[in-house]
Amino acid sequence: MEPLAEYIAVRFEEQHRNCQRVLGLLLDVARGHPQRSMMLAAHLFARTPAGGAADEATFEDALAGALLDADGELHGRWDALTVSQRRAIAALASGEAPFSQTAARQHSTSKDATGKALAALAQARGHRRGPDGGDLACAARPCQESVRVCGVRRGEAA
Repeated sequence: MEPLAEYIAVRFEEQHRNCQRVLGLLLDVARGHPQRSMMLAAHLFARTPAGGAADEATFEDALAGALLDADGELHGRWDALTVSQRRAIAALASGEAPFSQTAARQHSTSKDATGKALAALAQARGHRRGPDGGDLACAARPCQESVRVCGVRRGEAA
């Protein structure tokens, strides 16, 4: 078990709660980011009764609560993005390959616009573009989960 997972599991156990069933899901959603992991863990803990175990429904409720807490910051980041960046993130969040014809059709974008948008996001986060462009998607990860769970507000990326 990785240290972050062990830390979270131990904290739950100390208070007679169990998070083992959804711990992997929590870490996947947080993508290993310590601050996001701890925020999600705090919301999950608050929703798991003493003597109880967190399940997928508890986790979804915790995730919704965490996103609601982060709403102002998420909206500020979203509003600061260009339309092309929003469309690229929406494509990623929907599970589409960002350069696919399906993504282009569903999100009204092109391979060129998507490539430029992801490159700008990557540069802003200090990532370098790999030869296949695959590393660019990681630049969009902070917004992906919020778009997946909350949807794109007011159709801004469509």
